[in-house]
Amino acid sequence: MSKTCFVIMPIGDQKCGDKIIISASELRSKYDGLIKEAITKSRPDLNIIRSDDIASPGTITLAILDKLMNSDYVVADITYPNPNVFYELGIRHTCRTGTVLIKEKRIIMCLLMFFNYVILIMKILELG
Repeated sequence: MSKTCFVIMPIGDQKCGDKIIISASELRSKYDGLIKEAITKSRPDLNIIRSDDIASPGTITLAILDKLMNSDYVVADITYPNPNVFYELGIRHTCRTGTVLIKEKRIIMCLLMFFNYVILIMKILELG
């Protein structure tokens, strides 16, 4: 049985007021071209999955709860202050260890300064 890595991150447009900070498609590109790629390169044997691959956005389903509680590893992108991300991260922290927090360097979140996290240096992705 292969080990699993569940990635927690926003999956829809992220807004500040009425302004979109990052679109859902940009987040998908970040997942596919940066986060998933980096995990795959370091651990090619891992089965990597994100919540929208298993469930509809906006709800916490049994499948997501199962991934949070039973995945060998969880990577949580805390770049954007998303309630679902923090909710899922809280569930994971109550269940088990093996969670890595990542965030983009350009966004500062004072709330999480007491946790260790990895700073992502974003790269420009040419998708084509």
